[in-house]
Amino acid sequence: MSNTNNMKNKIILFLLTFITSTAFASKSDLSILYVGWNPDHPVQVMKVGHYGENVFEKQKLRWGDFIHFLGEHFKKVTAVHHMDYKAIMSDEYDVTIFDALPKKLNDEILETDSSGKIIRYESAEYLKKGYSAATLAIAAISVDLEASLKTKFDWCCLCLDKYALNTDTKHDIFNLPNKVNLKWENRPTSEEFLRYGKGYADSMQMWRVQEIGLDKVTELPPGLISHGDGFTDSPDAEFISDGLHTKAPGQVALGRHGNFFHWGFSAPPKHMTEQGRLVFLNAIHYIAKFKGQKPLSKKLFPYIWLSHYAKDKLNKDYQKAYHKQETYIANRNKKWLDIKRVAQEKHAQGKILSDEEKYFLKFTIPKKLSIQDFMKIQEPILYPKFGLDFKEYNTFYQTYSEYMRADPDNMMSFIVDYDAIKLGMSFKNPDFLRTCVKALGNRKTKELALRLLIRYTDQDLETPSQWKKWVKENERKLFFCETAGYKWLVNKLL
Repeated sequence: MSNTNNMKNKIILFLLTFITSTAFASKSDLSILYVGWNPDHPVQVMKVGHYGENVFEKQKLRWGDFIHFLGEHFKKVTAVHHMDYKAIMSDEYDVTIFDALPKKLNDEILETDSSGKIIRYESAEYLKKGYSAATLAIAAISVDLEASLKTKFDWCCLCLDKYALNTDTKHDIFNLPNKVNLKWENRPTSEEFLRYGKGYADSMQMWRVQEIGLDKVTELPPGLISHGDGFTDSPDAEFISDGLHTKAPGQVALGRHGNFFHWGFSAPPKHMTEQGRLVFLNAIHYIAKFKGQKPLSKKLFPYIWLSHYAKDKLNKDYQKAYHKQETYIANRNKKWLDIKRVAQEKHAQGKILSDEEKYFLKFTIPKKLSIQDFMKIQEPILYPKFGLDFKEYNTFYQTYSEYMRADPDNMMSFIVDYDAIKLGMSFKNPDFLRTCVKALGNRKTKELALRLLIRYTDQDLETPSQWKKWVKENERKLFFCETAGYKWLVNKLL
């Protein structure tokens, strides 16, 4: 029998197993396609995206755990080995759950010039453009799966623990079809939240999504958070919850962009809490509503410079920020030296050291950062001009903050749009496009206006009448999206 027939028979077997009789009327009518690693196939750890000791046994349990759990709650469940998945399969299901990456369609492209500078990069492709199936992707799978489609889910940090926090409890995934009464726990606030956040106390309310987390990374990989900065600048993007992790607050542990739902936590149902399982089920029901709805916007770069960064620096006290960082580093060094001392004592006694203790045996206090070097990091573009003249930075941001945008050639940095300054209006102003169209009628400002219209939309129209028609037809549907490259885009859902 051919491999194709074997695959079909396995799919049919799982399908028949979980098409239930009317006696199970309480099960959902939604049809689910689960894409994971079938332990009957060779181990492909890197493609699956999970790790730890005894990987085979853990993946085997994960596959069976998800199939059993989904079969308990949905009338129709099909499981397919990730390397056998084809996008056309998703057309027959209400929701596709990715717990492993499908077969790669195209490799990533990385081109550099003679100096080593990257001149072209394209992510590996796992899903074709135009993919519109309702999709829930688990943990790190989200990023690679959707990278070529440039959804808002990107790699912020593979450091998500077992708790969720700063949660929108009014969202449907906590209320429909299951009403979830979250059990809140008062837990210590992370060092990063205290350092980078505002108004955080030493403890905060969290709810447990899964039973194990970063305390058992050899049993279960960490979850993945996506950058929260600029996440909601598209009307089809929803920030639902942050989580406990080692980055600044405001990252996305649970969220949606178009037809994609990011479930950042990594545990299979067996290791989820009861409330975690209910929210997971609700998330499946929720994303099903968005089948056929592709994202309205693309995120061009994970670390794209956003305009609020300029506003955040208005009246910034750089000297205070420098001394605050020095205090933090001094306290951190003391903590790490204590770990090193304990590790040295254990090592001298012939005791077995943990991986963390082995790492800290080599720790030495780094060279103290001067305020000059601090400012070069904080202001790499402006430092050569202003040096330690701190007032000049504030003056610059007060003058130009409304006209600053990401540099298309280096999206982690900014440029000032002097064309917009000449027009006399910020490109973020709701009247900006109308003003540009009006300026097309003036011989002196025609070229300026045309440059701005092309720069801040995804259109390439030529005549004033075409631009006037497009703006008039779409005026009530337009939204400004910085993560898409500072563009006015049309909300096609209206």
